Amino acid sequence: KVLCGYIDNNGNEVIKPSYDMAYPFSDGLAVVVKNNKYQIINTENEVVYTLPKDYIVYDQFVEGYLRVEYQGKYTFLDKNFNMGTKFFDNLENFSCGLALASSTNELVGTLDHSLK
Repeated sequence: KVLCGYIDNNGNEVIKPSYDMAYPFSDGLAVVVKNNKYQIINTENEVVYTLPKDYIVYDQFVEGYLRVEYQGKYTFLDKNFNMGTKFFDNLENFSCGLALASSTNELVGTLDHSLK
């Protein structure tokens, strides 16, 4: 079984390979998967947050927000681990402070960092 870890810019191992999947660090946080659990670690390899069961992550934090999926709908988790309360059918990562969001019952729109 292949496991993932982290190296520094010089190729030195800084976090031993122990994860089934590992996303890049952003603002000192990274998403990792171990035993089918999505967790967020810091640069000291400490688990600082475990996502609730059945939540799925597909990428890294972008502009301080992590896009998560739950039962086919999407929301954001911020870097302080506050979960968004509104879920969307489609949700893109932030770019220049805005994220594209849409649902079947609503028109396409954008969210700012206040998630409104």
